[in-house]
Amino acid sequence: MKRIIKNKNSEVLKLKLLYPKDSKKIRDILEKEQGGYCAYTESKIKATSAIDVEHFNPKLKLTKKDNYYNWFAVGHKWNNKKSNKWDKFQPVLNPTAKDFEERLIYDCETACYICNPTDIETVNLIELLNLNDK
Repeated sequence: MKRIIKNKNSEVLKLKLLYPKDSKKIRDILEKEQGGYCAYTESKIKATSAIDVEHFNPKLKLTKKDNYYNWFAVGHKWNNKKSNKWDKFQPVLNPTAKDFEERLIYDCETACYICNPTDIETVNLIELLNLNDK
């Protein structure tokens, strides 16, 4: 998983798109902005893939604070794995954090994500998203 840098000039913002009314258009724009990759797994989104507009912080979903900066295009399977575990894994590192890639490291030898074990936000992110699930 890599840091997601949100585009201040995103079409989502320019068109003032709202979830759930504009969810398909939001999903398509997010997918394009993310280069056609799932925000969580970095796997290529295929034409046959089930893709969701993921609300990273589900507590914001359908509130006035839910917006483009909380939305990511992710595979449906990974969105479901996160499901109702949010409260159990707080605090959590946000995918847009400036120091994200310094805190979450992919170890090629073990094929796992690693971090400083005292960095609770990053430990929680790995667990919340099941990032080390083979």
